[in-house]
Amino acid sequence: MLAVVVAVPLIGVDGSAAGDAEPDAHFSIVVGVAGLPLVLRTTLTLQKEGVERILLMVPRGDGTTARQALADGRVTARLDVVELEPGGNVTKELAARVAEPFLLVPLNVVVDSAIYRQLLAAEANDVTAIVATSNASPIGPLRMAGPPVDVAAGLGADVPLLDQVVAAEGSRLLEVGPHWWTRVDTKAGRARATHLLFESCRKSVDGAVSRHLNRHISLFLSKRLVNTPLSPNGATTVTFLFGVVAAWY
Repeated sequence: MLAVVVAVPLIGVDGSAAGDAEPDAHFSIVVGVAGLPLVLRTTLTLQKEGVERILLMVPRGDGTTARQALADGRVTARLDVVELEPGGNVTKELAARVAEPFLLVPLNVVVDSAIYRQLLAAEANDVTAIVATSNASPIGPLRMAGPPVDVAAGLGADVPLLDQVVAAEGSRLLEVGPHWWTRVDTKAGRARATHLLFESCRKSVDGAVSRHLNRHISLFLSKRLVNTPLSPNGATTVTFLFGVVAAWY
């Protein structure tokens, strides 16, 4: 499956449901969310859910920044980066570059990976698009059956693509249920995303000790170490050394 990750203003995701203010003036595709640049986190999450190709659409001048952030050994998906001029028509760009079903992902929204899984698994026969919603309001990600050639018919070029897709004949809404989502183009949104990402590390198979003690300690420490130079391998090494010292004593 192809995923189109869009980092330009095309989808007017309403943040009022999440209590968000206006987007940060200095919001960037590489802003950190739980220790990873946003564009890398989104890429790795999509890749984990089986996406094999990613088309990243960024504002003119951000292409090099995106490629540097994605020069990571964990990235195995095929990547293409497209730079768009300010005010460029995203719908036309998509129609010119995409000729197959695809997942459309706005970069300013971080979601529970289960939402991508729902969209990918949804029955898509005889539909123009499947739009992820929360309480009937679109949250950003959607799956399109093909290029959006006629989606905007009669709506006008200034209508956000998400609104175009929702209004298009044959579009279907997909409620995400209890799965979380949040905008990350505000400071409050990024803090909320970091909290939710760490909370998702809790596991249903945790035993009593892990659930009531170990997991609380590990999450408390991880939240404070995630933005430091200490890597997971480094943390493992430190833990091993503690064990060696304890054994010596």
